[in-house]
Amino acid sequence: INNNLNQASVGFEESSQMTIKQKNLGKIYRLLTTSSYKDSYGSIIREFSSNAVDSNVSAGKLNEPVIVKYNIEENSISIIDNGLGMSEEFIRDVYMSLGDSTKDRNEFQIGGWGIGSKSIFSYTTHYTLISRYNGEIKTYIISESEDLPDALLVNTELTDECNGVEIKFEVKSGDYSRFKTACENQLKY
Repeated sequence: INNNLNQASVGFEESSQMTIKQKNLGKIYRLLTTSSYKDSYGSIIREFSSNAVDSNVSAGKLNEPVIVKYNIEENSISIIDNGLGMSEEFIRDVYMSLGDSTKDRNEFQIGGWGIGSKSIFSYTTHYTLISRYNGEIKTYIISESEDLPDALLVNTELTDECNGVEIKFEVKSGDYSRFKTACENQLKY
């Protein structure tokens, strides 16, 4: 036993931090987005409606409704808010970044993990994001690629509408009733 405290050793001289290799990011992404959401219908309605409520609240529009719109002619569902909207930079740097969130330290926001908006990939491989932000409407197609999703800007136009976001996705044949039930269960409060 060495009584000299200045020379104490525990037996470890180095530590190694866990990493995620670039080649495995797609696998980790799919694990977090598709495997984590067993109830696709409920998860999509809950996650996007929660994001819409958070956006309305952040914009100071506490009583502004979130709209869930069924469009039978287009076979689509839209979830629409009149909140903050998203800039092109926000979409690129936060929305499209797994784990990033502006809500992770805000006790008044519903979300905060930076994965809820990716829940839609448990149901489909692509969807449309329409952002009304500071006088412009930008339409993106968000789609899965080989590893990680891509956001493709497909249209920009001027608008005098208020800021906000619309998430729109195609509904597979026979799934409207499942989404209707999901809305009733997830949004009854």
